[in-house]
Amino acid sequence: MDLEIKRMKPLLGTYVNIALVGSKVSEDASHHIINQAFAKIEKIHRLMSFHDPNSDLSRINHSDGDWVPVHPLVAKVLQLAVRMMHESQHAFNCTVGAQLVKVNALPWAEAKHHQYALVGDAFDIQIRGKNVRLKKKILITLDGIAKGYAVDLAAEVLEKADAQGYWINAGGDIRVGGDIQLPVTQREQDGSLQPLIVLRNQSLASSELREKFNPYFPSYLVGSNRSAKTGIYTIQAPRTWVADALTKVAAFAHQDILSHLLKQYDAQLLRAPQ
Repeated sequence: MDLEIKRMKPLLGTYVNIALVGSKVSEDASHHIINQAFAKIEKIHRLMSFHDPNSDLSRINHSDGDWVPVHPLVAKVLQLAVRMMHESQHAFNCTVGAQLVKVNALPWAEAKHHQYALVGDAFDIQIRGKNVRLKKKILITLDGIAKGYAVDLAAEVLEKADAQGYWINAGGDIRVGGDIQLPVTQREQDGSLQPLIVLRNQSLASSELREKFNPYFPSYLVGSNRSAKTGIYTIQAPRTWVADALTKVAAFAHQDILSHLLKQYDAQLLRAPQ
């Protein structure tokens, strides 16, 4: 049986598991590699936290229309988010922070005393190199894409290791690489676990659309498509940020838009409410 070295840390509002499988390097070296992978995820956690008032994301949200210098990773993720907003005709939308604050899904005391728009659009976000400006008084949240991007950054570290394979699971945002296969089960709405797929050199993400916010399950989706069906949406894709973002598109986009983006990103819709 191949040796599996696995570690877990609380990050990104969830628990993150990272494993190296069949590594030819020593156990100490494997732990060092995993530490480097965790360091990538921790950087995304620090830079893009909605909760941390000192994060780059919070500085953008506090900027009141001024240009804000940000870390290159923040600029990169915002570029990906804006691109996905345009491509999905705003079925994916990272400007819904105030709407999530309103239902207590996110903390932001100021939003209850100031006039933040509940939602904006891609044109409200300007990016020039490493500088970002909000043209409208909105609140950005990158929860729908940053976790997947963090998993991809960690995967880049693990792919350089002399290992048979690896897997990362960040609260259901999963990536598997190398010559291994990972059976994935999914938790149903009734709490039971059901086999879903066996992943190999692919990523997977799931999001659940609920009728109302549940504080015991703080992940919450909001969108303008009133006909969207409640339930679990699961996407498989080569990159985790793509799978992460497309779960929101699957929930809120018209079928022709979703079909186009699935083809464009070489992704599959594995599950959706019937």
